[in-house]
Amino acid sequence: MPVHRTSKPTCFQWGSHGATYCGRGAAAKAAAQGRAAYAHGYRGKGRSRAGKTTEAGETNLSHPDLARLWDTRDLREGDDIPGIGVVHDRAIITYHVTDDPSRPSSALRKRANLLQAYGPKGAHAELGPGLYVSGVPSYWLARTRGKWAFLQSLSPNELQCVTEALAEQVRQQRDRGYISTAEERRGLKLIADVAGGPRPLDGGARWEPSPDLLCSLANQPHNIAWWKSEWLAQCGVKAAPAPQALELRVVGVFAELGRTRPDPALLRTLRKLGVAGAFTRSGFGTAPEMVVWDPAAVVGSHVVDV
Repeated sequence: MPVHRTSKPTCFQWGSHGATYCGRGAAAKAAAQGRAAYAHGYRGKGRSRAGKTTEAGETNLSHPDLARLWDTRDLREGDDIPGIGVVHDRAIITYHVTDDPSRPSSALRKRANLLQAYGPKGAHAELGPGLYVSGVPSYWLARTRGKWAFLQSLSPNELQCVTEALAEQVRQQRDRGYISTAEERRGLKLIADVAGGPRPLDGGARWEPSPDLLCSLANQPHNIAWWKSEWLAQCGVKAAPAPQALELRVVGVFAELGRTRPDPALLRTLRKLGVAGAFTRSGFGTAPEMVVWDPAAVVGSHVVDV
């Protein structure tokens, strides 16, 4: 099934159902898709939905959730993918943020099944199961939990200091125009709920607000990095170990997707074709993240601070 030029002079396609590539390296990208399909065999008859084969036998990758395929062999310095990684020596440099880098490092050394990287909950992740990486490691700090370990041992005086300092910072954010009045009001109410401690509810129940509720202030819209040692020092609180990141070099063919939670049938098809992973750019409703399926796609890694 040859690569052919489409009706647009700068665009190429493999077969009649492959993705269309335009611009620099378009023919090579179309050829890479063909090599992946041949390597995994395309024969027999079936339905033409994603994950099936057409009557002609070729795999159908014409799917609204698939934007294009990227082959790192075709990338050059400067062909960076914003939010996903920078390109160096025909590899994408990207990051996996974690509380314990030894676990993913061990899995990668053993060429473990990356589809099990997050256990059962991985099946419900934005791009399905796999090892998640990003070119914006600071964006993913909020998802790590180990940095909040100090919350379990806060004394009453320390908790009071933390809530007062957080409330003052929220007010300052509003004064600077960083947040709206409504966002300030919600943030201060959350802090007051935690500072108020246990209280009775209707019907004889009792509510004990957990300091864990304050963790949300590290996310949008406040983005207060109050788990860091320099912030906690004002209250005499010892911070938990900071999250770290694995800097990874990944190679192979990666699918760019147009939306979060794409069609699972498409993801299965891509994996069967030997595609190494998939990603979404940062946008409305999408996050800058890539999921890696093939452990062999990771050709280098080392721990860095974030």
